[in-house]
Amino acid sequence: MDVSHEKAQKQIMDFFYGEKELNEELKNHIENCEECSALWESMNLAKNLTKDELTLKEGDIQVDERIIAAAFREAEKIKEKNKNIKDYIVFALISVILLSSAGISAYMGYGRIILTIQIFIIIFVPILIPFFIMHRLSKEVDL
Repeated sequence: MDVSHEKAQKQIMDFFYGEKELNEELKNHIENCEECSALWESMNLAKNLTKDELTLKEGDIQVDERIIAAAFREAEKIKEKNKNIKDYIVFALISVILLSSAGISAYMGYGRIILTIQIFIIIFVPILIPFFIMHRLSKEVDL
């Protein structure tokens, strides 16, 4: 392969990448050289194939939108599950702390205070239940 032939192939590549213009000398070389004309044809074919692949039909876009929307819905479900798991962990930690503090207090001789707190809880928890139910229902309505 001589230098002019190699140079012509580089110019063909440059033309297809939009870096140079197609001049008369290069056109003549492509018409006369078998290898360069084959390269020219293969580059044209590749360019046409990529154009066909890049053009999207209207139906393809709708399918993609549905798939993307489903993926976002699934991500929201996972996010909500993780949030619920965090809520349960916080509840468990607070319960352990309260129960252990009650146990330690009973061990140290503060039984009367513990009984007073339990009576207070027995009286006021039933009053708070409707508020907990309303809070839970408002969360479910938002989903």
